[in-house]
Amino acid sequence: MKNKKKNKFPLGAAATIADKPPGIAPKQRRAASLGLAKHILIVDDETLIAQMGKEILEGFGYRITTCTSSLKALETVRKNPKNFDLVITDLCMPRMNGLELARELILLRPGLPIILWTGLSDKPSANRVKQMGIIGYLTKPVPPGELNRAIRRALKPKAEVAEAVA
Repeated sequence: MKNKKKNKFPLGAAATIADKPPGIAPKQRRAASLGLAKHILIVDDETLIAQMGKEILEGFGYRITTCTSSLKALETVRKNPKNFDLVITDLCMPRMNGLELARELILLRPGLPIILWTGLSDKPSANRVKQMGIIGYLTKPVPPGELNRAIRRALKPKAEVAEAVA
């Protein structure tokens, strides 16, 4: 059996499920007790990235649903638009990219916080993303702490988010 090198940045890079941060259960209990148990939808066509995101964010106390298809994600939100507190979506996906998905989700539920993440260096301008109503975007690989901070900023009331972005 080969020894796998642990990756400091598991999201968006070669990683294994074993690369999740230690102490998941205590963090989950602490985060849930602080009221952070928000429901997040992760949309990424790469199954490993979606699964790693799920495991890492569950460690921070969030409830996570994953979809590896943007069309499936849209259908999931369509069934119950108020089910999710936040959506994190990949930019490049087959059939419907992250920007198109975000546009449809915002039509279904105006004000739904959306974070776009991408492994590409050629990403949309911050102005375009903001005009669409997307809270922001992250470049993969995303360190777990940075991802959690972005989520916490996105989940703040709109007045606080506008203040933090300015």
